Amino acid sequence: MSLKLKIKEEWAGKQIVVMPYLQKPTESVSAKTKVGKCDHIDGARNVALYIEQEIKKNTQSNIAGSIRYYASYEEYEKRFKEWKSRNILGQLLSQPEPQNLLKARILWTERVFKNRPWDHKPIIRDNFKEFAIERREYSNVSKKYVTYKSYFHKYGEYDYFYDVWSNIHYGYVGLSVGFSEDTLLDGADLAQIIDSSGGNSKDTEDDKIGFSLYYKYGKYAEKLTAQDILDALEIAPLKESKKKHKCYNNENK
Repeated sequence: MSLKLKIKEEWAGKQIVVMPYLQKPTESVSAKTKVGKCDHIDGARNVALYIEQEIKKNTQSNIAGSIRYYASYEEYEKRFKEWKSRNILGQLLSQPEPQNLLKARILWTERVFKNRPWDHKPIIRDNFKEFAIERREYSNVSKKYVTYKSYFHKYGEYDYFYDVWSNIHYGYVGLSVGFSEDTLLDGADLAQIIDSSGGNSKDTEDDKIGFSLYYKYGKYAEKLTAQDILDALEIAPLKESKKKHKCYNNENK
């Protein structure tokens, strides 16, 4: 006969006594068992710190300024007000350059597309593999179960797929440079159709974490911390990028 138990976190590494529910429970029908303790590190902390630094650096970068120049209505208003403050001759000699979403999207795509500077997946896979955990998942590409050794990073009770970090960056920086949520989500869907190399489907909730953090911490993310990113991940209802942690291989510690 098998017995399934819901193990509480505080039981980890301890010996407990299991007794069936009887009208008169006795020690003679009890059993002692040791609850295994997970020794995997919370490697996602390291990745969160990296993506925090990337968000802060890239929102203030020259290329972000160029994208913002064309995408942001706020930036256009500044140009228009400056133009209005000129004398008549100054206004006749030049006009304020209008928004140009086409130019903005071209510059943005050059940054975020597969294997471009703001696609962090290859960097996380290669540079943070010592903090990753081993996990078996079904691949939508190969149509079979695959063992991933450098794609998932643990935090608390969950493992996070490596694309979640770049998607958070995408959402945050995208709003920072002046795009709307709808524009960013449409662009993310298109990129996922073209880049079908990953093992999981695109989870737009990842981008929305970036949105919510942007609304809280603003254009240049001065007060954003890695812990803020981890806290947002913990409460986010992610369907694909967040998996309940399982100790497949205790050698990854």
